[in-house]
Amino acid sequence: MSDRELTLSQLLTWRIPQLSEVFASACETHFTATELTDDLLTIATGFLCTGVRNVISTQWSVEDLASALLAIFYYKNREDGNSPSRALQRARQQLRNLTGTELKTQYYQTLKTHLEQLGEPEKNVSRQKRLSELCQEDRPFASPYHWAGFISQGRA
Repeated sequence: MSDRELTLSQLLTWRIPQLSEVFASACETHFTATELTDDLLTIATGFLCTGVRNVISTQWSVEDLASALLAIFYYKNREDGNSPSRALQRARQQLRNLTGTELKTQYYQTLKTHLEQLGEPEKNVSRQKRLSELCQEDRPFASPYHWAGFISQGRA
């Protein structure tokens, strides 16, 4: 589903109760700006309506690199047996405390490969430059901007 556009109206026609969780790391998947109704119609709530038991979504525009790292940490924490809420909490802490040295030695190559797979060669150069700059910082993702926008909804 990550390679195509998904609208809320399409999503509301689906039934996927066998899917236990969705990590919706695209920008503002828990944000609505509709004038049609007072309801909170978001992609995240749309997934919950389909039967998905838990959705990780974002409240604001998120940086690709921070999102990718948070997803890596989140799924590692899930593999370790943590609930979605606890896994997200731990992933946020890990991202916040990650040093530039750790970023360079442990995640640089994975993120570089991830950026290359995104396509968009003109953006890829600036993204790779940004990745190199982050590796030089003490705690490149300490700001809440990078990790606080992710929320967990559904069964904890």
